[in-house]
Amino acid sequence: MKTLSVTKSIPVVGRYDVVVCGGGPSGWVAAVAAAREGKKTALIERFGFLGGATTAGYVIPISGFFKKGVRKVGGIAWEYIERLSAAGGAQVEYPRGHVSVDIEYCKLEVQRMVTEAGVDIYSNSYISGAVRDGRRVSAVYFENKNGTEALEGDYFIDATGDGDLLAAAGIPTTVEEHPQPLSYCFELSGVDVTTPLLRDYIHHDGKVPASEVGVLHEFLKEKHIAGEAPLFGGPWFNTELNGDRLAVNVTRDPASVLDNRAYGAAERKMREDIFRIVELWRENFPEFKNAVVSSTAANAGVREGRHIVGVYRLTGDDVLNTVRFPDTVALTTHIVDIHRTDGGEQRIINFDEAGHIPYRSMISPDCDNVIAAGRMICADEIAHATLRVQACVMAIGEAAGRAAALCVTEGTPVQQLDTAALRNDLIRNGAVL
Repeated sequence: MKTLSVTKSIPVVGRYDVVVCGGGPSGWVAAVAAAREGKKTALIERFGFLGGATTAGYVIPISGFFKKGVRKVGGIAWEYIERLSAAGGAQVEYPRGHVSVDIEYCKLEVQRMVTEAGVDIYSNSYISGAVRDGRRVSAVYFENKNGTEALEGDYFIDATGDGDLLAAAGIPTTVEEHPQPLSYCFELSGVDVTTPLLRDYIHHDGKVPASEVGVLHEFLKEKHIAGEAPLFGGPWFNTELNGDRLAVNVTRDPASVLDNRAYGAAERKMREDIFRIVELWRENFPEFKNAVVSSTAANAGVREGRHIVGVYRLTGDDVLNTVRFPDTVALTTHIVDIHRTDGGEQRIINFDEAGHIPYRSMISPDCDNVIAAGRMICADEIAHATLRVQACVMAIGEAAGRAAALCVTEGTPVQQLDTAALRNDLIRNGAVL
């Protein structure tokens, strides 16, 4: 391949105690946590709004707060839900512990919490590189309409979802041989939820909670085998809290987010798939005869990208056997949910008690001032398949933010952080450990 060698000067537009890369569920919470600890904090986000999977990906409801009816995620994540609920943007009483939300309220509430904390937001900006000096990252640079800009920092949090900062800084990562597939979520209007097909899935307030509708699954399975329907999963439906729109998760594509051209092609294909699936529903189910695609997500949702090579690799056995760690900083409650890349089926594993996530799975032995937050922590296939949901990654994000702040205060490498002090800080601020 032909290459170009380019030398240019990059303006440094700020210096911070903590720089968070990525404003999704783990990233914005990490930024708030660090800023509330009194640290000068920056947040770099590729969209013009924060919230990630919820707001850009249309992944609703927010799952993973409860286990057997008992809340296992608190802190900033639950404060967010309480603020949403008070504003009319969240419903916390749905079955199985899901929290149904209004996407536009989420955008606003996240923005408010981040700005109230005093975080500087660099939006519409894509991480494109990092400067590493020995065992430390000294700066990250990113692209936006101004060109290339850089931020210097003492500590960095990679909350990009896919380990973009890790890769840019040469911090070792792994990629599963068969990562979980992409999905492109969307919203439907004009669906009649009062008919028998959907009646069993309607909550007491007339809304459809997060449910897979089995009849539609079997219908799509038959059509897919016959070559008349694209690859799919579910479908899962959730009613937008305010309005009659159904958020739908049904598309699938095995492409890797780490191959940009393949990812873009997958998005274009799944956009076609959305309209084909809705057409099939309209033709075969009276509930959908007036259904229209009212909006599609800003991007295809990603279940799995890179994983940091951590000090400790969390395993499925750890989670399923409720192994407790001295450095537990978050809990995971969601079922183990592994989506196949070649069909609409899943591998589901239930477990009785919340799994424990150790701080050591968030840090590399190779770099002294970078912490991973969210679904890219060091975990095997089974552990990852439970911790990747939004409530859990928000809890991980808070741990990352408070850990970075403590490291700034103590001037210590991330591997030498006093995890007892971190746990005390988390508990003092409402975390459930």
